[in-house]
Amino acid sequence: PVVKLGGLVVAASIVFWSGLHIGDLASLKLPIWLDYPLTIFWLLLTSNALNLIDGLDGLCAGMGLVSTLALFTAAVLHHNAPLAYATLPLAGALAGFLCHNLSPATVFLGDSGALLVGFLLGCYGMIWTQKTSTLLSMLVPLLAISIPLLDVSLSVVRRFLRKQPIFAADREHIHHRLLDRGLSPRQAVGVLYLVATIGAIFALVASAPVAGKYQGFIVLLFCLVAALGIRQLRYREFDIPGRLLFRGMRQKLAVERLASILERTATEDAWWDRLAEAGRPLGLVTIQIGRAHV
Repeated sequence: PVVKLGGLVVAASIVFWSGLHIGDLASLKLPIWLDYPLTIFWLLLTSNALNLIDGLDGLCAGMGLVSTLALFTAAVLHHNAPLAYATLPLAGALAGFLCHNLSPATVFLGDSGALLVGFLLGCYGMIWTQKTSTLLSMLVPLLAISIPLLDVSLSVVRRFLRKQPIFAADREHIHHRLLDRGLSPRQAVGVLYLVATIGAIFALVASAPVAGKYQGFIVLLFCLVAALGIRQLRYREFDIPGRLLFRGMRQKLAVERLASILERTATEDAWWDRLAEAGRPLGLVTIQIGRAHV
């Protein structure tokens, strides 16, 4: 991992010093001490996202093709010629490659191929940002590469919660979870193709001028859909924190309702009855009333 990481940093540095960087965020010029690490981080993220999802025949190449076509379409719609010229060759290469990479595959991307596809998609995202004028429209590359980015993000969080090394391999990626749910490799790839296409559609809609003030709603809707999808994957690492969070929220609301009821109670006996009734929903085993010492 260290060798590959070092090589990616060198490659990303070359990209940065050649003039392609995150740089202008909606006309906000970033200083170099912030621009450089953000550019490096972005390219490392996209490269490894595509590499980590390369676990089934045709999956990485297909994800890359969907993302590339989404960015190409957005470039054509917004008359972004540099991005269109850059994305079309990769789309053609991946389309031809997929003819021999679908299950049962006869050729494979390997680390070098998957990292290259992710690296190029990261570069395409930065080409897009150079032509955008709003922060929300900059989310187009994130939505276009949403599934690989979601997979790598979940991997980092899962391993952190398990106190495992971040770069340790496991069998808990999104495609593995789909296989565990009983899908065949071809079916799992098809499902992820469909979800990636939905993400690409969200990206194109968010980039459309007609979306206008509804861009924030579109992004929020996508986040809700993603959250529902993650829930269906049934990761145990997220189950306990979610239960604790929602249980705490429910208990807080129940206590607030109880306080309002007790304030309106006229007698001590009625006050105690209301408190005893609320004990079971709150998970209380015993309730005691003691004298306060002032």
